[in-house]
Amino acid sequence: MDENLIIDDDYVQTVGRLCKQRGEDLEEILSTYISILEEIAIEAIIEGETARALRGYIECVQLLKEQLSDISSNVKTVCDSFIIDFDAADEYLF
Repeated sequence: MDENLIIDDDYVQTVGRLCKQRGEDLEEILSTYISILEEIAIEAIIEGETARALRGYIECVQLLKEQLSDISSNVKTVCDSFIIDFDAADEYLF
């Protein structure tokens, strides 16, 4: 290992927090997108092949709900764990 290696705890934790926040923001955007698609399916494209395709697409998009926030929460957990694990493995440096 490089003896000049410097791990910036604050930076790693900040990246984790930012990833979690971005995931929550994207989740909110996705919810709005789904609402818009559902409104289109109810008000504009009511029947026919396009309506069936739109409903199928909405079902697929709904499967993404919670995925973004779960992934971003996992990134934050990994960042937090990295600091803890690194400190434990290399405690003689500190």
